[in-house]
Amino acid sequence: MHISEFIDGVRIHHDDRKLSMNEAMLCLVNKMDGGCSGVSFQMENVIELFNTECLHKDGEKYFYDIKVARNVDMIDTIRHNFTGDAETSMQVVISDKKTEQVEELTLITFMAMYNQIDIRIIFEKLPKKEDVITIKYRGYLFDRETRNKMLGQPLETDTHKYFDGMVLNL
Repeated sequence: MHISEFIDGVRIHHDDRKLSMNEAMLCLVNKMDGGCSGVSFQMENVIELFNTECLHKDGEKYFYDIKVARNVDMIDTIRHNFTGDAETSMQVVISDKKTEQVEELTLITFMAMYNQIDIRIIFEKLPKKEDVITIKYRGYLFDRETRNKMLGQPLETDTHKYFDGMVLNL
């Protein structure tokens, strides 16, 4: 089953604010009383490149890997912003396999417990130490019943299949 079909059958409260995990969990608990099985909210990671030695080099390009938080059940609508003048692009790396179409990517993180998931920012040239990367995405939390339904069947996104704790490329 495709994740969009599954999600269509789940009542989700969408909150467009940037929330901390505690605020998101409280929102889920409060909305469950009203019949919601999940909540979505904005998340943001800000990385200051005060030490450019933490960047990795691949040929003429540099990259920085950001581990995807495992404290949310699913993420989508991944965006990045960079304050420097170096051209940047973004990939998602799942167990050493790269995915190019990141902005439209949906990741069911709790169903990928055996895979490392990173968001990779690629720089065309070495950024300056004062440059900042901001990663934004929509996070989802589901109640236990919804999570159990998701775990009980293979689910597909446009790029991956999730089943039994593993992610497979389509």
